[in-house]
Parts: sequence; structure tokens; C-alpha cells
Amino acid sequence: MRKLKFTIVALAVLAWIPPALAVVGETTVKVADGAAPIPQATITITFKDKAGKPLRTVKRPALRTGPKAGTRTVKIPDNTTTADITVTTATGRTQTRNGLDVALLTGREIVIDVPGGAPLQIAGPAPRTGPPAESFPAVVYPGAGGLPVAFGSSSTQIPQVSGGTRFTPTGGETSIVDSRRRIPGVSAALGLDIPTPRDRVFWTGDYFTIAAGFNGFNDSVRGDVPVGTPSAFTYIFPNPTSNSTGLGPTATGQSVTLATKGQIWDLALGTTTRVPAGPIFASPTGSFWTYGFGVRYRHMNIEHNITQQSLTFPDLNVAIDLDLQSHFIGPNFTVGFEAMQPLPSGVFGGASAFVSPGALITDASARQQSRCGPCGVASPEFDLVLQRNFSDTTFAVMTGVNGFIGYRFNPNFRIQGEASYQYLSHLKSLAVPTSPVRQPIGLTSNSSDVFSVGGRVVFDFLPPQGLMQAAR
Repeated sequence: MRKLKFTIVALAVLAWIPPALAVVGETTVKVADGAAPIPQATITITFKDKAGKPLRTVKRPALRTGPKAGTRTVKIPDNTTTADITVTTATGRTQTRNGLDVALLTGREIVIDVPGGAPLQIAGPAPRTGPPAESFPAVVYPGAGGLPVAFGSSSTQIPQVSGGTRFTPTGGETSIVDSRRRIPGVSAALGLDIPTPRDRVFWTGDYFTIAAGFNGFNDSVRGDVPVGTPSAFTYIFPNPTSNSTGLGPTATGQSVTLATKGQIWDLALGTTTRVPAGPIFASPTGSFWTYGFGVRYRHMNIEHNITQQSLTFPDLNVAIDLDLQSHFIGPNFTVGFEAMQPLPSGVFGGASAFVSPGALITDASARQQSRCGPCGVASPEFDLVLQRNFSDTTFAVMTGVNGFIGYRFNPNFRIQGEASYQYLSHLKSLAVPTSPVRQPIGLTSNSSDVFSVGGRVVFDFLPPQGLMQAAR
């Protein structure tokens, strides 16, 4: 899965980075209103050769903070003779300089003056008396503050369960039908990202995340034994009255149906921090590493219903109901990578992974109701109910990876396609006997995983605008 993560990132990088050209130097463009720099501006530069043919067009936002606010440094490709520069401010004002000689640009700073381009300063409340106010970072692009909603299809792998007993020509015993190891289903998720100024809360991190997910599946398989072929109606527990292990062998034929359904509910909550990773898309805020910690909980409900019906006698049948309730809980550690084009719109993508070691708590019940009309009313197998409950607690590890790529239409709305894989090292199941030597029924363990593909819609109710400072 590590290969999947890095493959997604590599493909996204290749999709966004234009073909490489040799560079002869770089130039710096500064947007200003008189002596005041204008950080809320977009700079577009078209480099041309001696014939006036465009070599490359670069569109970048001006740096918003720091000593170089209002500027942007751009590399000049080889064979450039002239350049056209257009700047647009947040107030909608535009200035253009055409046909600038590359010799006047290389290694220099050119100032584009936009009168009235700086946003109006709105007077705030009078400052408080006392010690100077301390500032703290509130949100860093592309920070949090959103409501993601996801939906898709899933493929869930759970331990298999068998039903019925068939006698082989060599005298052995095998199951008539087995549940599918992997079952298709549907998935959905809902999240909430809340920005958290670090010195105002007890936890650390740029935002607090709550993510809930659901995966459901429903499946049914059937197997038949024709009349005249030896088979048995095996008990899940020996009959305490007659010490019998089942009805059979019989040649009455039987039809076995095994229905499986399940629901998996996930909840993860914790804090996440973003760290700038460098100018992958020629933008200092274009990529981020993310890491976080919190807690993860999963509730799993899996039911198997096995019905064995004689093809000869309508009152010769067995119904077995298996119900498993599992709870997983443990600390959760995440790491990820995100890369996106500058606001207000553009392509974005990334990948993430998590690991959560914890406890798996399982409660299960097995119930069988057998009916043997041909045996007669006096037989202990005429109408028999067997039932038992189980419980178990074991250590398990849950891991997962997720890759996504999408498009942001504006600062408040984006969509993405994604694929995810989650693995649970242990999942308890009930081993239904197919022979006397396998009795009685009991808990067994196997691994489980869920693979899902779908889409996600994200509503950013607090779209970031770069590094914002607030006074405490």
C-alpha cells in the first residue's frame, strides 16, 4: 500500500508540472500602490521568443506575508527575448506591461504600480490598554474548517462460515455451502474539521477532526444435495438429551441457504497539524505534510442465517442463527501528504495513512432450531433448540491508506475521487461444525479488510486566506 500512496502523489505531480525548460535566470515582480506593497494580487507572466511566440505562461499569487509581501520570483526559461506582465489585485484593478526586454528583467526586481489597488483598511476597535497584544496563527492555507461528505462502493472481506454436511465418495465430510470471503457493499462517510488556535485549547494541532464512516453489505449463497446423495443435518452442539451430533446420514436430499449481512461503523477523532512541504507547484504554499493523533473506534455487527431444508420431507429442517458484535478501540496515528494549486480554484490531491493498535472486544451468540417430523414426537430430535453465548477480548491492529485527487471550484466548494483500504488484523467468527469431530461450535479468528472507491464533496465553511493573525 505504500507503493499506492507514492504512485498517487507521483501521478498528481506529473499531471500538474509543465514540461521542463532550461532557465537562464529569474526575475522578481513586485505589486505596489505607491510605496505600499499589495500582497492580495495575482501575477501573470508570458515569456516569448524573438519571434513573439509564447514559450511559457506563469500565473502565481503574490506572497502575502513577510518582508517580501507583494512580490513573486519566477524563473525565466531559455530562449526568452521579451515578457508580458499582468497583475490583478483583490480589488479588481489590473495593470499590464508588454514587450519587456529580458535583459531588464534577469536578476532584477520590476515594480508594477497599481494606484488604488491596495484593499481599504477598515478601522477596528480602539486598542486595549495594558501589555502589548500577543498574536498567534489561526489558519494556514490550505487550513481546515469544512464539512466533507463521501459516498461509494465497497468490498469487504470477513471470515467464512459454512453450512450443511455432505459426505464425499471417500468417506470424508465437507460443507455443502460456504459464505463468500469477499462481499460487495456500499460505503458512506461524514466529517467535520474545526480550526483550533493552538494556545487557546488543551490539545495541539491546526484543527480538530471528527470523521464517521459506514460500510454495509448483504449477501446470500445456496447449495443443494440431490435426493439419494448422503448428507447430514449437523448440530452446532451435541444434543444433551440423546448425545447426538446431528441427523444423518440421510439420502433425502437437502437445500442449504446461507445469508450474510453486516454493518461496520467507524468513528475517528483527534487533532491534525499541517507542515509546509515545499514549492512542488512553484508555490510556497502548494504542498503540505499532515500528521495527527487521536482515538479510533469501530463497531461491527455481522449476522449469518443458515437454513437446511430436506427435499423429501417438509418437516425436516434446521435453522441456525449466528450473531457477532465486535468493538475495536485504540489510539490513532495519522500521516499524509497534500498538494494543491493556489486559491481560488485548481486541482489538488494527496494520500494519507493511519495505524491504530487497540483492543477487539467480541460478543457472539449461536442458536439452532431443529425439526425432525419423520423422527416422531417421542424423539429428542423432533423439536430441538440449542443456544450458547460467547465473549472474547484480544489485541488487534487496524491500519489504512487513502488516496485522492480532485478539483476546487472556489474557496468554499471542492469535489474529489478517492480510493481507500483498511485492514484489521483480527476479526472473530463462529466455526460451524461440518462433522462430529469439529463440535461444538466455537469462536475462531481471521483477518478482515475493506476496500472502497467513491467520491467526496467538501464544503469549506472557513476558507483559508493565507496566514492570518489574531490577537489574544
